[in-house]
Amino acid sequence: MPVLFADKVLGVVNVSHQRANAFTDAHERLLAVFASFLGQILTNWRYYHQMEQEIQRRTQELESALAEAEELKRRYQHLSIVDELTGIHNRRFFFPEAHATLAGALRHRYAFSIMMVDLDHFKQINDLYGHSMGDKVLQVTAAVLKGQTREGDIIARFGGEEFVLALPNTDLEGAKQLADRILHSLRSLAFNAGGKTVRVTTSIGLSGLTGLESPDRPDLLESLLRQADQALYYSKAHGRDQIRAYSDIDLRLS
Repeated sequence: MPVLFADKVLGVVNVSHQRANAFTDAHERLLAVFASFLGQILTNWRYYHQMEQEIQRRTQELESALAEAEELKRRYQHLSIVDELTGIHNRRFFFPEAHATLAGALRHRYAFSIMMVDLDHFKQINDLYGHSMGDKVLQVTAAVLKGQTREGDIIARFGGEEFVLALPNTDLEGAKQLADRILHSLRSLAFNAGGKTVRVTTSIGLSGLTGLESPDRPDLLESLLRQADQALYYSKAHGRDQIRAYSDIDLRLS
């Protein structure tokens, strides 16, 4: 008896008996009904397993797409907070991290300092030796900053040739010592530009907590950045290649 579904032969049911003429017409009709049900069962089973395989395939595709999307998201987030040229963090990363670190310093009453670092006469390097040399100087400067700082310090390129560091558990005296090491490290570098030796210097401005700040002041980080920036430009205005702290400068003479 053929096993059919929608006029398609799925198989054959072969029924035998040891005695001749054992099957009646009723048996044959019953066998036809059985074969019909069997065709439906086999078809449903095939559909079910095809659907199961399709679900597995679609699930794998979805998991792969989600993994790819997560990787793209991770890469985008990484690119959005990392300066592409130097490999250190940028402003987008610096502000939330520095705000959180400063809040911890205020809450637990430990020191916190800001350092602004700006390369001297950087425009002349680009103008005289090309932007590729300027890029190299920025990359090496970033490497020096990373090499001189500790885990937990926050380093970022603020734009152009300016870098900023947030230094938790570091008072102004400690920040001055770090700045002095950075100053000397950069001063000792020598870059080769077509047979000419190029040297760089930097100006550094510092600011820090005095212990009298209100922990509820929302603009405290911005205020410390402005102070470090003022100290930086005081340094530039008074000869460059030096370190100045905001608490040490006389703004009336700037």
